[in-house]
Amino acid sequence: MSAAMSSSSAPAQEERRMSPVIPLHDLVRDAEQRVARVVVLDLARDVQPRRAGRDDGIA
Repeated sequence: MSAAMSSSSAPAQEERRMSPVIPLHDLVRDAEQRVARVVVLDLARDVQPRRAGRDDGIA
């Protein structure tokens, strides 16, 4: 009987290992990276070179 119980608990353990959290974590990470790129590019457009690097405007 214990062999039957151990074999029936194996699928339950496998289900716990195959949690949807890991794929969700990957999805969230990808979304965070996309948002970060947009934010950085948006901030880069707002930078005024003369003020940021104390550039005198001569190239």
